[in-house]
Amino acid sequence: MGSESLEFINFFLGALCIAIVLRGILSWIDPFERSQPQQMLATFTEPIIAPFRQLVPPINGVFDISW
Repeated sequence: MGSESLEFINFFLGALCIAIVLRGILSWIDPFERSQPQQMLATFTEPIIAPFRQLVPPINGVFDISW
């Protein structure tokens, strides 16, 4: 792999980590994801978070800490 490919992968994984943390923070503010940016983050991060949600269920059925 060339250095450009590795830089792209590094950028993509960094952006994905930031998106997951941002989605987690926003889910505490508005858990129903009503805004357009939250829906976009959910679309982007849900394939990554969904398997972990099965392993770590929400606390009291409300607080999702799977991210």
